[in-house]
Order: sequence, then C-alpha cells, then structure tokens
Amino acid sequence: LRTIKIETDCLTLVCAINENIMLNASLLNTLTDIKVLLMTFDSCVVCFIRRQANNAAHLLAK
Repeated sequence: LRTIKIETDCLTLVCAINENIMLNASLLNTLTDIKVLLMTFDSCVVCFIRRQANNAAHLLAK
C-alpha cells in the first residue's frame, strides 16, 4: 500500500496538513507526527469531505 487517500470532515486539519496552517501549540506534535507518517507513502492526498457525505465513517463510528 503505497498510495493513500484520506478523507476527513475536519477542514482545519486538512488546511493544517496541506497548507501548513498552524494549529494551537497543544496539537503541534500530533500534526508533526501525522506529516511524518504521511511521508512514508509514495502518494498521499488529504481532502475535506462534508460529514453528510462521509457515510462510511459515520457507520464505523457507531
């Protein structure tokens, strides 16, 4: 698995990952960990999807 697409309903997270928008200091280490993990893939896309359109995640959360 070298290519991955991540869909999330957290627009703040998508912006922080894709556009280097800074989050508050308490989340900086977590964001750094996420970016390091994403670099292990040949191709990785992180994109925003509205909660209403993300039925798979909704069902998993139940």
